[in-house]
Amino acid sequence: MAEESLGHLSPSARQAVEHLRELSGGDAQAYLSAALQLYDESTGTGDRELSAFADYHISIACFILCRWNEALYHANRSIETFRKTGNDFLVCRCYNLMGILFATQGDMALAVNMFSEAIDDADEKGFAFLSALARSNYCEMCFSGGEYETVIRVSKEAMKLYLKTKDDGERMLNISTLLIQQAGAYLALERYDEARAALQQLDALHREHPDFPEGLDEKIVRLFYDEKFAPANVDRDLAACIKCLDEIQNRNNNITWILKLMENLQSTDQTKYLAHVVDLMEKDLSKSSYPHYQLIVSKYRLDLCVKEKKSQEEILQELYHRIHLADQEQEQATRNFHYYLELQKKLSDEKRKATKMRLAARTDSLTGLANRRGLEEEGQKCFLDMMEQKSLFGIEILDIDHFKEINDSYGHEVGDLCLQHLGKVLQDEADHHCLPFRYGGDEFVILYVGLSQADIEAHASSIRVSLRTPEADLPLFTVSQGICLGIPPASASMEEYLFQADGGLYQSKREGRDRVNLVPFKEHEYRALIRQIH
Repeated sequence: MAEESLGHLSPSARQAVEHLRELSGGDAQAYLSAALQLYDESTGTGDRELSAFADYHISIACFILCRWNEALYHANRSIETFRKTGNDFLVCRCYNLMGILFATQGDMALAVNMFSEAIDDADEKGFAFLSALARSNYCEMCFSGGEYETVIRVSKEAMKLYLKTKDDGERMLNISTLLIQQAGAYLALERYDEARAALQQLDALHREHPDFPEGLDEKIVRLFYDEKFAPANVDRDLAACIKCLDEIQNRNNNITWILKLMENLQSTDQTKYLAHVVDLMEKDLSKSSYPHYQLIVSKYRLDLCVKEKKSQEEILQELYHRIHLADQEQEQATRNFHYYLELQKKLSDEKRKATKMRLAARTDSLTGLANRRGLEEEGQKCFLDMMEQKSLFGIEILDIDHFKEINDSYGHEVGDLCLQHLGKVLQDEADHHCLPFRYGGDEFVILYVGLSQADIEAHASSIRVSLRTPEADLPLFTVSQGICLGIPPASASMEEYLFQADGGLYQSKREGRDRVNLVPFKEHEYRALIRQIH
């Protein structure tokens, strides 16, 4: 967990959270007890941030202990508190955790939705590690659902993000997970050369880090590869898979790959191994409510009963067991759906608030137009789009002629009304090719994107014509306009265009005002002036 997530904590609180992190890799019950104790202490002192951390770790401990409903409850509570304390990093991490919790229940659509929220949130906030982690989990859901092309695309996105993060053991583990997902997806798509390349990258990782163990997922994907290209190794690979399966503590964390292994064992008629895996998974999944996966495993049990020619009574007993599990799965899906609706409502409320705040920050309160900050955000995007498309880009700067005299003669209240009227004229002119902004004072800026010179001139003329219509209780006023236009060269910037448009505005002033002056963009003119200033 990145240090930025601990920013709001006192030194003693940081120490308490670090202690929980140390416990997370050991005895799960001790980890849970410590997290519960920390929650009680933090609520007693009123430290909301610390109580949210405690809730987060309680959720993880409950997940390890297969206490799914408790895990979801505490994850949900932690995400609410982290929102209130403004810890965006942990809010994003909680969405990822919620996705994992839904995934353990087999609710793939809800899991994918949570991982998508985590991806969007992390991308917006610039959390490269969390964005990569959410993408990796997203890939696992897609792999489980057979969406192999998506697995390949998204895993490559995640790989690029991981390579931007700190080079430590965790990054290597995550990259190896992505390579395993890619190898499995390539094998399923029969793109064998690419599968081989992914496995060779895994080999290189192991050579670079000889202490890094080969996990169950990697053993399974190597088994699948050797079945196709090295059949002599299959018995050894299969024995290694079963040995690893017997030894790992939390098999539910590997459920996606274990189900792929079971499917493979059935298709290759490895009845003995399949029965062993079914026994293990039935025992593990019975520790808590995992009806979705229990239902899948029960299908293999029923198939084994038929294959082994069990008695009619035993087969009927398995059928009744499947019916019971199907009922439980439906009940669990309903509970999950209600949790999801509650979470989405809170998420929607938060997004609406955030959108309003962003809109307010980039909107001029007097005219209702986007402000200078809005120009900086939108203008750069438009400018780069026109540069990429090699299309005409125009930027206009205009102001009210003799605005100081209007304020002096009629008062600032009338001056503000004139600004509002001009803002309305510009808003009426606006469309997705003509984007107006209030730049400051009586200065306004318009971006012209994807238009011809004639279209730009028509917009500029229309503005002046609209202002000639008398407005009740307002003095008639005119504007002077300067427009710089041209196809942006790769070395240019929007600031250079704005500088040259400003020169066109002052030329209009010198020529008598109430007119527009178009200037073709001249490269290097702005930079030459900057050099003179410095």
